[in-house]
Amino acid sequence: MRRQMCADKYIRVWRYLLFAIWMVCVASSAGGEVRAIVKRVQVEGVRSVSARDVRGWLVTREGVAVDSTLLRKDVSRILKGYQARGFWHVAVAFPRVAMRGGDAAVAFAIVEGVRTRVASVDVRGDLIFDHSDVHLAFGLAQGMVLLESDLNQRLDHLLRFYEDRGYPFCALRPDVRFDDDGAWVQVEVSPGPLVHVDTVRFEGNETTREDVLLRHISFVAGEVYDQRRVDAFVRQLQNLPFIDRVYTPELVSTGDEMALVIDLEESRHTRVEGVLGVGSGQGLTGEIALDVLNFSGGGREGYALWSRQGVGLSNLRVSYREPYVLNSPLSGWGAVEMVARTGYVTHKFGGGADISVGEGTRFFGGVAHRRVLPDSSGLEFFEAERMWSIESGVRFDRRGHAMGGWKAEIRGEVGEVSDGIRRVQWGVDGQVFLPVGRQSVVAGRARAFWVGQKGDVPQAAGIWLGGAQSLRGYREEMFWGTNAGWVNVEWRWLIGPKARLFAFVDVGRIAGAGTRSWPVSYGVGLLANGRMGAVGIDYGLPRGESLGQGMVHVRMVSAF
Repeated sequence: MRRQMCADKYIRVWRYLLFAIWMVCVASSAGGEVRAIVKRVQVEGVRSVSARDVRGWLVTREGVAVDSTLLRKDVSRILKGYQARGFWHVAVAFPRVAMRGGDAAVAFAIVEGVRTRVASVDVRGDLIFDHSDVHLAFGLAQGMVLLESDLNQRLDHLLRFYEDRGYPFCALRPDVRFDDDGAWVQVEVSPGPLVHVDTVRFEGNETTREDVLLRHISFVAGEVYDQRRVDAFVRQLQNLPFIDRVYTPELVSTGDEMALVIDLEESRHTRVEGVLGVGSGQGLTGEIALDVLNFSGGGREGYALWSRQGVGLSNLRVSYREPYVLNSPLSGWGAVEMVARTGYVTHKFGGGADISVGEGTRFFGGVAHRRVLPDSSGLEFFEAERMWSIESGVRFDRRGHAMGGWKAEIRGEVGEVSDGIRRVQWGVDGQVFLPVGRQSVVAGRARAFWVGQKGDVPQAAGIWLGGAQSLRGYREEMFWGTNAGWVNVEWRWLIGPKARLFAFVDVGRIAGAGTRSWPVSYGVGLLANGRMGAVGIDYGLPRGESLGQGMVHVRMVSAF
């Protein structure tokens, strides 16, 4: 018995030894093998797709070692490429490889066939809605070329059709079969239950009261689920100045109640912003702004601004906005503004209300009193005046839309100056944001203003252009007129979540008192976030000036 055990032990040892010797031989053989290098790749049989496009799908190319695994994957890539173009009956054989020394020529033979067209469309199941409406929502019809991307898009449309009508748990099971006649497409619809949203819950709102958020989305308890409404909720919340981010809402069932849960992140509610400018002949210019966005979680907004545009040019403005006054849909606001210029001072105060009339649309109106007081140096050049005025307008905010956001404001003001002369003013301000690729955005802003009255418009009532807020690179309030328009265009390259490089062009036109100017400036800048907040710097150069004649603007923003 013991001898038998010893014999078995020796046999196992010899087996292991022989296996190890065989592995070493195989490894040394493989290590010494020199694989051929591809010198030419041919594509045969192509008609509807160019050979260049087909070669672009391949991993096998000149300079790559011949690899049978890569060749098989390249065949799959060709099939997928043709199928994406509607050629579902395409045939591709394993490529021919011609060896000559250490070089190889690879040839892919393709039989394209014809584009596959839809022979039949069958949408079945518990459709709930009229069969023709469902087919219209799907949109696929007999005779169409079958494209995978197009089919997926139409399935998304069909799913959205049900989500917009109260069936967010709808499921689709597509099935596509092929024969010589084309493609037979069948979609099985399982709509799931009709959903009523009983309540909306918010998560992440540490400061903002829930009733304030509910007012902004105009939710009605028990309403039928509608994906369009849910998307609108997200846009409306995202556009609030005190909300930084809104996540995709989720439906949560708790007993007999269905809740829509919206998770969000609040922005910092207090922001201090400063801008400094340095230019020849002006000394130090700039502004400091305090923006409080959410007093006591009620959505109240306060704003204070002090600025100095140059020698003898300064502004002070304070404003406050109270949302939903006395629990009504109206929001009230009030503002006080003081403007000091060489020779005179302007005081203005006013108040009014605004109301939402739909998603991203608000009408506003108000009353203001304006007073111009010449100082001792301006008594000979400026006249004192008082004016009560009425202003109204509309604001549009569409920044949350997928194809690029935009916002605009149209306003008008009419008043009677102290000597009985009627003065009319109007203005338009629009902004647009267009994504270009994944890391850049084109931002454009256009503004136009006009003021008119019987006789000459006094200097204190005119329009001033120039500086960081209008035409960068020019001195503050360098141009004066009674009608003006200007456009700011920026190309922004996003280098981080809150950092960007940008290049800009500012173009304006201003006319008045028999003069007309077409100022143009351009420049570059950087905006980046640090521990203390955001810091931005830009350099603007007027057209026709040397590099040393430009303006540098430094912007600092701290939020807490």
